[in-house]
Amino acid sequence: MKISEEKIKWKKTVTRPTSPLKASSLMEGLGKGNAEIIGIFLNNHLLEPVGEKHAWYVDEEEWTNFVKRISELCKDTSYLEKQAEDAYRICGKIKDITAKIRATDFQNKSNERLKDLLNEYHKSLYKYSFVAWGMLVIDQLLVGKVAEKLQTALKNRNKGEKFNEYFETLTTKVNLTDAEREEIELLNIKAEAQKRGDDIERLLKEHADKYGWLPMYDHDIVPWDKEYFRNRIISLSENPQKEIAQREEKLNKRRGRIEEILHELNDPELSRLVNLLQKYIILRTYRTDILKIAYYNMNLFFKEIENRMGLEGNEVAYTTIDEIFNFLTNGKVISKEIIKERMEHFLFLKIDEKLEIVANKDRIDNVLKNQLDRLELSDVLKGSGVYTGIKQGGVKIIESVKDEYKMHEGDILVATMTTPEMHSIIEKAGAIVTDEGGITCHAAVVAREFKIPCVIGTKYATKVLKDGDLVEVNAKEGIVRRLKI
Repeated sequence: MKISEEKIKWKKTVTRPTSPLKASSLMEGLGKGNAEIIGIFLNNHLLEPVGEKHAWYVDEEEWTNFVKRISELCKDTSYLEKQAEDAYRICGKIKDITAKIRATDFQNKSNERLKDLLNEYHKSLYKYSFVAWGMLVIDQLLVGKVAEKLQTALKNRNKGEKFNEYFETLTTKVNLTDAEREEIELLNIKAEAQKRGDDIERLLKEHADKYGWLPMYDHDIVPWDKEYFRNRIISLSENPQKEIAQREEKLNKRRGRIEEILHELNDPELSRLVNLLQKYIILRTYRTDILKIAYYNMNLFFKEIENRMGLEGNEVAYTTIDEIFNFLTNGKVISKEIIKERMEHFLFLKIDEKLEIVANKDRIDNVLKNQLDRLELSDVLKGSGVYTGIKQGGVKIIESVKDEYKMHEGDILVATMTTPEMHSIIEKAGAIVTDEGGITCHAAVVAREFKIPCVIGTKYATKVLKDGDLVEVNAKEGIVRRLKI
C-alpha cells in the first residue's frame, strides 16, 4: 500500500510559510523532541499547500494524547513556570548555535565539516518543536487557570460583574516584542537625524544588522537591508520623540492598571498566574522570532551548500534536511526539475516514519481528497471574541505585509494569523478575524491594545471569505456573519 493510501484522521494546527527545508528540520523534533520532554510522539504529519503558506496537520489521535499529557502536567503551576524557563533556554541555545555557525569560515571547510555544522543546527531544533506546538496547548490551559482564579477572587468580593473588564486588562500585553523595539529604535534614529542633521548611514547599517531577520519566517525569504529601513523611516511620525513618549505612556498605563487590579484583589496565586501569563504572551512571539533569527544566521551557510549543490536563487530551501545530508555524505544532488516542481507547490505526507513529498498538482489534489474530509462551508463562522464590539465592513484577506496596499480604513482584516510586521495594516482595521489563535495570540493581544473587535480561531475564515465580502463581526458572541447584498 502506498503511504498516501493510508487513512489518518487529521487535526489542523497552524498555517505558516513553510519550505521543505523548514518542515523537514522541525518534523523530527515533533517526534523525538516531544518524546524527550513529555514522552509523547507526534509522528504523523500532513502539510497542505494553502496560497503562499502550508496548513500543518497532525494525527488527531496523537494530538489528543499530546494534549491530555500536557493538561495533566499543567495542573501544577510550578510546571508551567519551569516550561517557560526551559523554552527561553532552548530558544537561547538555538540563537547561540546559529550565531556561532554564522561566524564560521565555512567556505574553506570540507563537506564533512559542513555536515557536522548542519547536524549541530538540526539537533538544536529537536526540543524547539515542543516550544512551538506545546505552547499552543499550554497557552490555553494557563489562560483557563487565570480566568478560573479571577472568577473566584471576584466572587469572594461580590464583584463578579467586573470579570470581563478585569480579564481583558490582565491578559493585555505589557512588555515589548522585538518588532516593537525595532520600531522604537528606528524612531530614535529619525529623532537623532532631525536633531543633528547628520548622515544616518552608519545608524541604518547597524539597525539592519540588528533587525534584518524580522521578515524571515522561512529560508527562502530575503532579510531586510539598510535600504529597506531607509525607505521605512520616511513613513514614520514627523515627531518621533512624541510618538515614543505616547507609546511608553500607554504601556505604563496598562502596567499600572494591572498592578491596581492585583492589589485590589490581593490574591497571591492570581498575581503569580498573571505574571506567568505575561511571560507566556511574550514567549509566543519570541519563539517565532528565534526561528527567524536562526534562518537569518544560517542564511550564508545554506547559500554555501546551495552553491556546492549547483543550485541558485534560494532553491536550497526546496530540498529537505535529509537530501542535504545525503549530498554532504555521498555527493548525491536532487534534480533541478524536482526543485522547480516543489517551488510551484508541494505537499508533505509522513506516516509511520515514511515521508512522501508530492509536487504534481493533480497528485496533490488526489492525496488531499483521500486524506482530508470534505469541508462544509457556511456564511456563519464561530470563534472566540476579543474586545467586545460589533463591526460591519468589507473583507480584505491579508497573507503578509505585501498585501498592505489592499487595506483601507475600516476594512475587516481576515488572516490565518496576524504578525508583528502587520502593525500599520492593523491600525486601519475596523475588526480582525483569524483562522487560528487563542487568547494570547498576536491578534488577540493587539485587539485589546488597539480596542478593535476581533474574532479568533474561526478555523476557516480565509477559505470561506474573499476580498470584498460584506461581513458583520460580533466579538461579543464570537461570530462572523457574511451579509447578503
